[in-house]
Amino acid sequence: YSPFRFLRKSKLDEELEEALNNVIKMIEKRKEEKHYVFDTDKGEIMFDIDDILYIECFNKKAYIKTFNSKYELLKVKFNNLLEELIKFNFISIYRNCAINIKYIYSIGKIDVTLDNKEKLAVSRYKINDLKKAFISYAQ
Repeated sequence: YSPFRFLRKSKLDEELEEALNNVIKMIEKRKEEKHYVFDTDKGEIMFDIDDILYIECFNKKAYIKTFNSKYELLKVKFNNLLEELIKFNFISIYRNCAINIKYIYSIGKIDVTLDNKEKLAVSRYKINDLKKAFISYAQ
């Protein structure tokens, strides 16, 4: 836990409203940061970062995979997208694919299984980094 702010009992009436307003602003800001609008093959779509299972690049086209669908991204460079998503618990599993650590079900010797039971290959050079990141995330 990390306390947001301390309130003094003697000044509770004066400080409570300000503290609550600051908390609301902070929550709204965090919600905004976790949404991205992408131009896709199905039109402009707003994605919540937590809804994305993985991103990949295939034949110079970037794709986003969610539980429900797969979207081709238009006008997006995979490396730029990857740089943005790494701060939201995404990790590269091979040169053209990164997964959301939140949805890892299991890690094998050469692959990873996601919560939707989809298996993805993992580079032998990145398997140890994936295991370390997963353990760190789980703690």
